[in-house]
Amino acid sequence: MKRPGASLVELMLALVLGGALLGTFARTLAVQRRAESSVASVNAPAASADEVVRVATAALSRVAASDRLVVRGDTAIDWVATVGVALACSAGGDSLVVPSTGASSWWVASPDSGDALDVGSPDGSWARYEIVAVRARTSGPACGGAERTLQLQPLPQPAESALPVVRVMRRMRFTLYRGGDGAWWLGERRCPLAESAPCSAPQPVAGPLRAAPLGLSFRIDTTQALRAVHVTARAGSVTRSGIAVLRP
Repeated sequence: MKRPGASLVELMLALVLGGALLGTFARTLAVQRRAESSVASVNAPAASADEVVRVATAALSRVAASDRLVVRGDTAIDWVATVGVALACSAGGDSLVVPSTGASSWWVASPDSGDALDVGSPDGSWARYEIVAVRARTSGPACGGAERTLQLQPLPQPAESALPVVRVMRRMRFTLYRGGDGAWWLGERRCPLAESAPCSAPQPVAGPLRAAPLGLSFRIDTTQALRAVHVTARAGSVTRSGIAVLRP
């Protein structure tokens, strides 16, 4: 009496069919992976160009129309923008003390050395100084809470009567630069107010742009009621554009 089971022929046939199925599955998977890679390579330049334009226009939209904008060689733009306004709590010697929080201050970034500080006068004019050092306190006697002491140069003029309104200005630059990975990035550089002083090393804020040819351009438009900056990024065959309308 024969024991039930698969014969040698049946086992060989099963192995052949199984190998054929595995081969078909592997080829299908390889084709799918190649298709996904192809789609990704097509979409990557568009996504990177979109990101560059989005980041640049969002940052430039926070710049006031009265602030300074300078396009440098099409691929870079400098701007000087207000990062804070406050009513000084104390003034004396080479320093001003300003509140870090509260109704008498407004900050989008912390003041730092190298920033400019404009001191307002009753006649509406502004006197400009450079911040050379900042000391922060969580609770200080001058403002009755969190405060910052801003050391200035040259020495500020004594306050005439009431404590002055001050504003902190910062010069920044957007530029296209090549990173250590070989790709091109939208970089942000912090620059001293003095034009002759070098800017800091660029920090990547959007990208990378890998597909050649590459391009980044800025154009200031003064033909409309509000000043605007046109931003264009190119990666390979993909070109993306955006408009940043400056604040009144």
